[in-house]
Amino acid sequence: MPTRPGNSALECEICNHKATTRAHLREHLKTHSEEKTHVCHVCNAAYKHISSLYRHYGQKHKLRVYSGFTCL
Repeated sequence: MPTRPGNSALECEICNHKATTRAHLREHLKTHSEEKTHVCHVCNAAYKHISSLYRHYGQKHKLRVYSGFTCL
């Protein structure tokens, strides 16, 4: 799990990536996992990061997503 070298940054124990917040480190740790928790409700494509799913909605389905709501 995260370690805090000094007081400046949290560090990934796998690749030594440095993050300034625990939330950023948690998001980074997904890159080392095969788990894809964000699934498109239109075509079932799956992504590790919510931002990738939102980009998918816009590019593949021409949908815009605002605060969890999908607009045509």
